[in-house]
Amino acid sequence: MDVSGWLSQQVTVARLAGITGTGAETFGAQASVAARIEPSVRLVRRAKDGAEAVSSCVVYLASAVGIEDAIWLPGDSPSDPTVAKQPIRVDEAYDRIGNVVYWKATL
Repeated sequence: MDVSGWLSQQVTVARLAGITGTGAETFGAQASVAARIEPSVRLVRRAKDGAEAVSSCVVYLASAVGIEDAIWLPGDSPSDPTVAKQPIRVDEAYDRIGNVVYWKATL
C-alpha cells in the first residue's frame, strides 16, 4: 500500500539522544519527514504512564518516530527546541502482509 501521495506535508523530527546531568533532554540530528497533519482535540492515554492527556493533532509519518522524539510542525522553527512537541502516543499501521505502512503520532 503506497501512502506517499497522502503524506503531502513535511515535519522535522529529531531522535532523543540523551539526558544531561541536569535532566534536560538532548536531541540528535534533525530530519525532514513526509507527513500529514490533522487537527484532532481528543482525550487520550499517554503511552509513557497511562495518564490522561488532551491531544491537539494527529501526525501521520512516513518513517518511524518514538514517544521521546521531538517533532516540529510546519511553521515552527526547528532551531527553537521549546516549540518542539513530543508524541503522547505512537501507533503503527500495517498492510495485509504485516509491513508498517505509516506511523501515527498523537500530539
